[in-house]
Amino acid sequence: MTDTLSTIFVDTNRYEIGFNSAMPVPDYDVPVAQGAKRPQKRDTDGTGFPLWRISVTMTCREISERKTIVVQVPSRDEPEGEFDDHVSFANLVCRPWGNQNGSGQRWEADSFGITQAAAPGRPPTPATKPK
Repeated sequence: MTDTLSTIFVDTNRYEIGFNSAMPVPDYDVPVAQGAKRPQKRDTDGTGFPLWRISVTMTCREISERKTIVVQVPSRDEPEGEFDDHVSFANLVCRPWGNQNGSGQRWEADSFGITQAAAPGRPPTPATKPK
């Protein structure tokens, strides 16, 4: 089996996305002394902001499916939200991969924001604390 990688652009309007948690992405490329805290990885493709892993639950009612995913996002500030707050991502992509050792998915987005719950029949509106 050969290495494979593709990019799938995700239409986030088809999903309900709920916030779970966020944590910094550790930089494993930097050597650290034993017992020292590992530094946080930074975005090297443009912003230079620290990278965060945001755990969210994506629900697609059309096909009755729900999945928890972790999305890597650059952000100057730590992404914050309450459990199950509605979340929006700019340019969310999924990059499935596979090789002789296994397979998986890497999820990435350009930015993250918390949106308020929508009233019936109306789309979500930006919250007062966008990230």
